[in-house]
Amino acid sequence: RLIQHGVDGNKAPDDREGAYMNHEIVAAALEDLLDQANHPVLLHCNQGKHRTGSIVGCLRKVQKWSLVAVFEEYRRFAGAKARVVDLQFIELFDTCRVRLRPPQAEGEEAGEGPHARTDDTRTADGSDSTHLGLGTVTR
Repeated sequence: RLIQHGVDGNKAPDDREGAYMNHEIVAAALEDLLDQANHPVLLHCNQGKHRTGSIVGCLRKVQKWSLVAVFEEYRRFAGAKARVVDLQFIELFDTCRVRLRPPQAEGEEAGEGPHARTDDTRTADGSDSTHLGLGTVTR
């Protein structure tokens, strides 16, 4: 099953339109990441540093990590390619935008029920896959 969120990377540390990733798209991606009906999840982007790192940083904020710990994790994985603009985006991201879905009902299978997605797709090998804007989940 594919869930895709078109996320552009952060461009510049300023307030120009389009300089930062879209907060609403990031919130929607986080909602899909946190929805247990989509688990297990593999999250990725082209390089796995900036967009993935920013999304994971925002996820850590939702999970109540301190900004120091969030930034340390981002820097550890981004290495020499860490971007100040990504750290600014993470810091400014409002976690109240993320609406948590209720847990899956007892006996309800992943992909069923009121939060099921209808954009199912098969991968080349025939397995179900969920594309979370930046990444793909394969079951």
